[in-house]
Amino acid sequence: MKIGIVGGSIAGCSAAILLGRLGAEVSVLERASHMLLGKGAGIVLPENLIQQCIHLDLFDNNIPPLPISTRTLTVKDEKFDHSGKQIWQQPIDVVALNWSDVYFNLYKRIPNNSYCYKEEIISASETNNICHVETSQGKKYTFDLLIAADGIDSIVRKKILPQYSSDYTGYVAWRGVTNMPELGQYKIPEGFMPCYVYKNGHLLIYPIPASDYQTSGTKLLNWLIYEEFDSNALEKLLVDNNGIKHSASLPPRSLTAEHLKHLKQFSDRVLPRNIAEIIHKTEKPFLQIILDGQVPHYAKSRICFVGDAATILRPHSGSGVLKSINDSINLSKILECSEESDLVTALQAWDVSQKTIAHQQVSLAKTLGNALVTNTPPWEKMDFEIVDEWWKSIMTGREWYATRQQLK
Repeated sequence: MKIGIVGGSIAGCSAAILLGRLGAEVSVLERASHMLLGKGAGIVLPENLIQQCIHLDLFDNNIPPLPISTRTLTVKDEKFDHSGKQIWQQPIDVVALNWSDVYFNLYKRIPNNSYCYKEEIISASETNNICHVETSQGKKYTFDLLIAADGIDSIVRKKILPQYSSDYTGYVAWRGVTNMPELGQYKIPEGFMPCYVYKNGHLLIYPIPASDYQTSGTKLLNWLIYEEFDSNALEKLLVDNNGIKHSASLPPRSLTAEHLKHLKQFSDRVLPRNIAEIIHKTEKPFLQIILDGQVPHYAKSRICFVGDAATILRPHSGSGVLKSINDSINLSKILECSEESDLVTALQAWDVSQKTIAHQQVSLAKTLGNALVTNTPPWEKMDFEIVDEWWKSIMTGREWYATRQQLK
């Protein structure tokens, strides 16, 4: 079977590895001209998924993780000006990683001749059980199965599912990574993930391994801060320092002086002094628009969708990496148990399964987004006991992987 995968990031790489091992002839078509190292920042995954990826030989067994066992909530308080007042601690069970480590572990397992750079897709279709793809350079490909793993702005999805649209949630995330030695007096206790809460948003901050962590033990500090923006403001907000309009994010080094000034002023207003200083010292912050999105079909005949090309989740319930890897594992399992002649039937079954999974993921992400950003409680009036009751009321009937072990 010939399989084409559009997009060579986490979803595309993990699908290529797993399906290639089933005996398929796999081609990854990536529009970039080079490896995607440095594209992401920090991510959080459940330990059991990391172990599953090691077992499946997607990750090396020494991929550097930093376990996190406690999340704290802290509010800005004039009596605790420098660091804020802690109002809650919550046991969690997750692991922080560097996005680049995950990507490289996957990338290096794909044969060089299977990963094709500078392949920007301009059209995708299916006729007579054959999938057709054409690139901007005029190249034409045919496949028995086409997998769209080309992210939020998926070209394949636009061609195959033109009725799809994502929804802006009303807020954005400013993100950044900075060096730990530059943080002065501020220290995060080992295993902790501090969360600094304020009206209509919060800052999440945690250490991740640096690129040379295995030899030097160096850590970086990854942060993410949410801010509400009216949809009308996005037109200007998404213009970078070269005057180019982006669709959903502004990458590192692309923020304007006005962006940076606004971010510093916003962090000073909502965060304790020590924490705002971390934002000030970050050299290359970037911006991510927070969206909701779910395709009406995860498979349409011989074309299927994985990762952000399929479902766009708010980050509160889990990283895009988590979703991308799980999508690829689920797809490979169902194809492993099917004959090539029965491919469409297998994909129909996968479509039904993915819809159920995605519906639960989207529902949880929206619930957490509402609780932690768009409809926050009066944090300054809350204490450990009140927050405990608030959290229980939110999570009644729901399950989040980060606290699953504590709920049992």
